[in-house]
Amino acid sequence: MQGQLLLQYTTLQRMACLSSAAYVGADDYKDFCRNWTQGPNTTIQNFPITLVDMLGKSYDGYYIVLTDNLHKQQAIAIRGTADLQDWEANLHFEPVADDILKVKVHEGFRRYAKAVYDSLTKDNKDVLKPEYDIFLTGHSLGGAAAVLTGLYFYVEEPRRFKIKGVYTFGQPRVFDNRGATSWPDFARNVFHVENCYDPVPLVPISDDFIHNFIINPLSTNLIRRQFQHLGREILLLNPGEYWMPGGNEIARNLESDLQIILQDLHRGYQTNHYIGTYINRIWALRGGDGHRLPNPVNPAYDFGDHCVRNPST
Repeated sequence: MQGQLLLQYTTLQRMACLSSAAYVGADDYKDFCRNWTQGPNTTIQNFPITLVDMLGKSYDGYYIVLTDNLHKQQAIAIRGTADLQDWEANLHFEPVADDILKVKVHEGFRRYAKAVYDSLTKDNKDVLKPEYDIFLTGHSLGGAAAVLTGLYFYVEEPRRFKIKGVYTFGQPRVFDNRGATSWPDFARNVFHVENCYDPVPLVPISDDFIHNFIINPLSTNLIRRQFQHLGREILLLNPGEYWMPGGNEIARNLESDLQIILQDLHRGYQTNHYIGTYINRIWALRGGDGHRLPNPVNPAYDFGDHCVRNPST
């Protein structure tokens, strides 16, 4: 497990940084990513996009594209939840049939991802370089859109673009069971990073608001309709502690996580969902000497002892 994380560690740092940079716009991104944005062979382009909310009103989305000409890599970072209309997209549980993927997906996330995909394949079709390795990333809503955007490229143009990985932070669920199990090769290169006590990766549960809190365990149909993650989980625990559960996800308590995030907001703490908390936890994974990763900690033995409630401590 240490070896698996070590292979991904530098990329995790880079993608978390870019996910944060996607929030701030063209003038300020360099303050977030100095290690990766100020090289002589590196450029960042900024792309606003137009989205439509559930009431039919248009509003702005945003993504950036980093191009590293030295290593022949590009990274697409999609802005996460930034305003009320983004939260409305998060809460639009009803799945719709996606015309590209041919499975049902979360409608709010699909709209955002489709806008990014159309921007890159129609309005800005010369931005991505087929000979470069391409990564996608995003925090929260941006992470969900990154997974779908990556899949659009993987399904529509598998021989033109080289999608090497998708890295998300605090990403909500996108697919029902059919979608989450349909692209195993693609899923091997998807990593969804979760802070313990961040409730956002636990939702939505179902396509019905009531079923997001009440699930009939005997209903096969409901189980198929439940939203699930695609890819591999990295669970960040106390600073310097982590766990990778492999093909399964660690079951956490949505109710208690919601209570904790509300308490943190009330007290003015940085919540476990905040992208800055993710960045701090990822940087803390380096051992005291700065060169090694700590041993993984299995939270099954005592989850409470390995997951701090207040990330500011």
